[in-house]
Amino acid sequence: MFEQAASISDFLRLWLSRNLLAPAEQETLNSYYAGYQRRFPDRVQHYYRRQIQDVLDLIEARPGARVLEIGCGTGTESLWMAMHGATVEAIELAKPRFEVANARKAVVESDLGRKLTCEFINGSLLDVDAARQYDIVWMEQAFHHLEPRDQVVEKIAALLRPGGHVVVSEANALNPLLQAQLFLQRGFRTLGEFTDETGRRYPYGNERIVSASRLARLLAKAGIETISTEHFRVFPNSPLWDHLLDVERSVPQWLRPLFTHYNYVGRKTAR
Repeated sequence: MFEQAASISDFLRLWLSRNLLAPAEQETLNSYYAGYQRRFPDRVQHYYRRQIQDVLDLIEARPGARVLEIGCGTGTESLWMAMHGATVEAIELAKPRFEVANARKAVVESDLGRKLTCEFINGSLLDVDAARQYDIVWMEQAFHHLEPRDQVVEKIAALLRPGGHVVVSEANALNPLLQAQLFLQRGFRTLGEFTDETGRRYPYGNERIVSASRLARLLAKAGIETISTEHFRVFPNSPLWDHLLDVERSVPQWLRPLFTHYNYVGRKTAR
């Protein structure tokens, strides 16, 4: 089944269309992907594939690359990267999502008939031993939740080998409509706390999104140079915009910094 998936969108669609987990785990997965359960049209699938392509290109260039995913959720991207030759460690703070990721790993391994080099870790990025060095650090819609931000950036740099890459896919703080939507949801309160199942409290960013240029400056302070940034996506996930992918892709370059999302790729300089 999973061997036939030609892209990560195909891989996720298999999970969206089948109940492959125990009831409680399936409920967590369905809740996590509630938006995609309702609508996962070709345009949205295109951007979902685009988000991870920078990482897949790096993995293809370096088979067996050690990848750290921060904020892996229920594990889709980590499992896909491991299926394509990476050695993956993935961190998730929320225990129910961590448990679902492990359950999904077992389902995939059973279907493929082989083990995946993929380990899920329930905890905080700041608790990861800096001796665990990685070739790639990947975050998808996670950076705006990570706090304290300065410590997070320093930790990411410490975990990267010299010459290693950071790939971040994020929502763009320069988009005025996105900022208005987030303001209606959370007001000015962009910092909060997350309490885990043991009662331990962690600082947490409440949709504290950043622009690509701001992210680049933060990482530069930690010795990570910008390789590329690419902005994409103009319209939200709505049936009104399903057939406007070509329109989005033809928007002039000077307007692209106002798009809703971007991918950042950086590289740690040798020190």
